[in-house]
Amino acid sequence: MSDNLRIVDSHAHLGMDDFSKDLKDVLKRSGDAGVLWVLVPATDVESSRVVVELCEKYDSVYGAVGIHPHDADKAKQEDVEEIASLLTHPKVKAVGEIGLDFYYSFSAREVQERIFSMQLALAAVSGLPVVIHSRDAVDEALSIIDACDPDKIKGVFHCFTGSVKELDAVIERGFYVSVGGMVTFKNFQALDVVKKIPLDKLLVETDAPYLTPVPFRGKRNEPAFLPYTIEKLAEIYNKSADEISAVTSENAERLFNAGKES
Repeated sequence: MSDNLRIVDSHAHLGMDDFSKDLKDVLKRSGDAGVLWVLVPATDVESSRVVVELCEKYDSVYGAVGIHPHDADKAKQEDVEEIASLLTHPKVKAVGEIGLDFYYSFSAREVQERIFSMQLALAAVSGLPVVIHSRDAVDEALSIIDACDPDKIKGVFHCFTGSVKELDAVIERGFYVSVGGMVTFKNFQALDVVKKIPLDKLLVETDAPYLTPVPFRGKRNEPAFLPYTIEKLAEIYNKSADEISAVTSENAERLFNAGKES
């Protein structure tokens, strides 16, 4: 494992209860592992408020606020309005985690689509990027983006699990794509897709506390484990781990206007 990694974790749910007792230690281990900063996304209004609190408390935390498709059924107009207000915080760097999930469909599809559209509009007005969750719904998500204001919508499809064709459509529209710990799993089925992500559009993430990479599967995921994903990507791209960490960090800084530029 290289000692020179400079990594950005572009997606870690550090505001969840899983980290309530030891977040300071988690961030210390994160820094020791070479993680420069972490983007913490929200899933609803309450978690968006928590994200802002974490941004104010920790220098290495930036935030995304928004309503996840799983929570769309519970969202009210005033919730979207509060999200708009929270987007003005200087350390809030994105609208997210937003999107569509037709695999679980915990919220009705039409409601997911409406809440997604409303939050895309917030992104267009604010100029902030979006962090998109899209499961079994990449084409539908892109259709809604196209119907919104595609020239003003930028962002990342997080933890991408779509097909090569769907990847091409995402990249064609200028979006970034992030890859997490699943790429280290022995049964990971999308290596052919990952190989086709252009390096200048690649981000890395943990999606902590989920999707813990090998060799820590079964444990709570955290940003300090991200070097194992970096090492696997280095193998896939035939690059050094230092190169992968550098380019993905630069991509994250560029997309989220955080880190060196903030």
